[in-house]
Amino acid sequence: MKLIQAYDHATVEWTEPDIVIVRFLNDGRLDQESLAEVMHTRKAIASSGPQAVIAILPEDLDFDPKVMMIDQYTANDMNARTKALAIVTEGIIMESLVSLYFTYHPPGFEMRIFDRFEDAYRWLLEGPLSRSVA
Repeated sequence: MKLIQAYDHATVEWTEPDIVIVRFLNDGRLDQESLAEVMHTRKAIASSGPQAVIAILPEDLDFDPKVMMIDQYTANDMNARTKALAIVTEGIIMESLVSLYFTYHPPGFEMRIFDRFEDAYRWLLEGPLSRSVA
């Protein structure tokens, strides 16, 4: 893995084959500012084309409910830069919040929620990434 950027709330890693892993930290915060920072980093590396993303959200992540009000992918111009999104939640509360968010803001790309990183990674390789190879 090649570490691209580390923030107080998350790390962003770019891996092969074109997978970006965003790991929100246990003592981090998920809010407008932290999401904008992560998406800014993704934009900087998206020149090679749309990315598959794994976002890891720990259960004790400090979550700002205002995030739910805005379609973050549209607001940050990330729909065309995202091939697929696999979200790994580490608890039922975060899983419920993510499900609710994407009910209100349906993504313009494939998205699934997982409780294990390995399952998310396998889904990207065997699903969205395998179909995009021509």
